[in-house]
Amino acid sequence: MMKPMRANFLTVMPTPYWQELFEAFRRDGRIQPSALYMYSVAPGTYWGDRALPDGEAVLPSRLAKTWGGRLCHHPSIQEALIKSDADVYVVGGYSTWTCRAAMRWLRRNRKRWVLFGERPGVTHRGRIAGRLRRLVLSSAIRDAAAVAAVGSAAVTAYRDLGFEGRTITSVPYYTDTEPFRRRPAKAGQVAGRLRLLFCGQLIARKGVDVLLSAFHRVSRNHPNAELVLAGEGPLRKELEASIAPHLRDRVRFVGFQPIESLPDLFADADLFVLPSRHDGWGVVVNQALAAGLPVVASDAVGAALDFVSGCGTGIVVPAGDAISLANAISTFADDAHKIRRHAKQASMMAAELTLERGVDTWAALFDEVLAENLPIRPSISGSDNQPDAFAIAPEANR
Repeated sequence: MMKPMRANFLTVMPTPYWQELFEAFRRDGRIQPSALYMYSVAPGTYWGDRALPDGEAVLPSRLAKTWGGRLCHHPSIQEALIKSDADVYVVGGYSTWTCRAAMRWLRRNRKRWVLFGERPGVTHRGRIAGRLRRLVLSSAIRDAAAVAAVGSAAVTAYRDLGFEGRTITSVPYYTDTEPFRRRPAKAGQVAGRLRLLFCGQLIARKGVDVLLSAFHRVSRNHPNAELVLAGEGPLRKELEASIAPHLRDRVRFVGFQPIESLPDLFADADLFVLPSRHDGWGVVVNQALAAGLPVVASDAVGAALDFVSGCGTGIVVPAGDAISLANAISTFADDAHKIRRHAKQASMMAAELTLERGVDTWAALFDEVLAENLPIRPSISGSDNQPDAFAIAPEANR
């Protein structure tokens, strides 16, 4: 057998979908993964307590004062990269101090590495900050051997920045969809019922307020409609208070659900709704499709652009538009046959999002990066000691 490729991933934090993918790498045998995490958890996210397997570690962090406030950095990043001794490295992000320090070390030591990122430029930061972000990102792209962009919208955004002689390929987030496939939803099969499901953080970015506004509209003509909201977040009390008294028995907040409970939750729904104002991908779309649920999502959800729009698996609506969202939901409320037709197509589409497909995608990218004699830009004298022009805390947009 060929010796496995040693791949080290630097990313924000341990999540179920990263760990599931790494375990799939180990089972497959082509890739031997290791991981460095910048945080054990991120604000507003929680997946339950999980032990890290061998080869995965959270970097020790420090807080430093900067002109913009406080900056969390990881002074041991270079030492950790040296110890990893990988054939290829993946840097998940470009703007934090730690990611920039990792890039400098990789360039200086002429290592092959891949930039992994969601669509840049979605969050508006003003003209000056926007130019600085573009400058930092362009520099990162010139150094990387390839870009693993999260979805087709991200591929387009990175290409627009310019990427001479390098590969940009779509690499979605992958998760274990098999438990959802084994417990398919009975979408559209329960007479007189339309159960909507949302699963995610109760934060402004997820657009739950837009969903509740849309549900108020839908409920006027569809007394059979009900809404289940799975997840926790700082907006829960505010969202609960916004529900009209006559609808409170038709809207259920079920709180945080461990990933092991999600297949049963999805199986008990008729339609999945993700109205995010921005989601770099949206792993819950993978899970909904695997469960055989039609999806109504906003056009700010990366997964919806690739696997819902024009695919017969659901409807994509403009982000932040409660009226369009209500109209899309109503088309399913009026037609159980349409729900079942889209559910069947969703199940077929889910074959594109299995862990096995994820392993193949990453292995093909690593093969290309390691096989080609790609030029590596040499370190510019003195540049490695320059402060970053633009450093921000990472977002958890998955």
